[in-house]
Amino acid sequence: MPATPWEWRARLPEPAQLLGGWFSQDMPDEFGGHEAALADCLAGTGTGLVARLTGELHDLLALAASTRTARPRRW
Repeated sequence: MPATPWEWRARLPEPAQLLGGWFSQDMPDEFGGHEAALADCLAGTGTGLVARLTGELHDLLALAASTRTARPRRW
């Protein structure tokens, strides 16, 4: 499990690029909303990188699911 922001970016570089490049705090000024930002990202990104992004997002979801089952949440 990555522990630092650097480790997260190293393990999942494409989601880091998506979130940092298109979903920054300036996103509402640059795009009409989340869907427009994602559409812009996908339109300007090659299919290979989109495939890598998709795979890394699946890895992130699997990591979250395994973490959730490994230890119960404490509220």
